[in-house]
Amino acid sequence: MRSPPPALSVLNWSWGSDSSAIALMSHHGELPPFDVIISADTQGEPDEVYETVEWVSAILQPYLHRSMIPLPLAPIDEPETGQEELFCFACNT
Repeated sequence: MRSPPPALSVLNWSWGSDSSAIALMSHHGELPPFDVIISADTQGEPDEVYETVEWVSAILQPYLHRSMIPLPLAPIDEPETGQEELFCFACNT
């Protein structure tokens, strides 16, 4: 009988206070570690959000590899407006 494949633990980091706290709690060992943290940037967030993302990313930096994948962004009720970036952080813990 085959063993089931290992589960992949993924955090969808929405850049809000809850998912930021979960990422930091995992980093500090208060929650189980994640294999991958993903996030998307619509490039329309307030400056405070980007400041928080940079602050949290700096704490997690030794354990993260950041890759940016441009994705087309086309709201349903508007013409295509540009690019959205998907950030994928591979956790090296």
